[in-house]
Amino acid sequence: MSDLRQLAEIEDALAAISQGGYVVRYQPVRRGTLRKVELELRAAVGELTKVEQGDMDSLAIAGGHLEAAVQYLRWRVEAPESPVLERIIGVARGSAGSARPLADAISQIGDDLPSGPLNLEAETRRAVEVAFAAGLRWLPLAAVAAGQTVRDDLFRGLEHSQASYLAEFIREQAGAFSGGVRDAAHEAAEALDASVRLPRDAMVEESIAVGNHAVRVLELMVELRSSAVVEELRWLIEALGDWPVRLPSRDLS
Repeated sequence: MSDLRQLAEIEDALAAISQGGYVVRYQPVRRGTLRKVELELRAAVGELTKVEQGDMDSLAIAGGHLEAAVQYLRWRVEAPESPVLERIIGVARGSAGSARPLADAISQIGDDLPSGPLNLEAETRRAVEVAFAAGLRWLPLAAVAAGQTVRDDLFRGLEHSQASYLAEFIREQAGAFSGGVRDAAHEAAEALDASVRLPRDAMVEESIAVGNHAVRVLELMVELRSSAVVEELRWLIEALGDWPVRLPSRDLS
């Protein structure tokens, strides 16, 4: 079922148990994955089974689990979906190839994405942040995964640089890398340059184009079977899944 249908089903269940004496309490909307929804519903079913056996104290516990499921689903329905993040997860999953456990883990992370109405402003900001992630986070990790030395202080203090400056800096450093890492450095620089060109009212295709450059760095990490891939994707979804985006807007000039 779709999220909206699931939300309606759970609200119907809350209405039903309220008739049995449970008082529905309002809770603020909370981030929640589909797995969290499933866990809460299973727990609610377990408690409702006890109610059927005469244990009325379990009604309040079951209601709490149902309310939590409602709030998790509300977040998914109300926070905007992200074609940029979906594309990145899709490319990473596809590049996992025959590494089935890794591909499966990446697919599960995709379940953490919200599914509400598209927000073009959110996608513009997400695309910019993804470009910075490619240059500042993923490129050093890809180099380490490829067995190439990266100075600990190489990218330190560049988080608040202009995108164009960071792109030029990465191109200057590309010669220190070899093979796929050098190509990844150029892709990260291209992502940053493309993010500078994004208008504030960018179409979603323009934002995805930035992500397409950035994800090539992550794709190299996947191909190298880097242990940081899943961790980085989780960080990305946690940082950019909400709206408003909680990270700096960076350079949109």
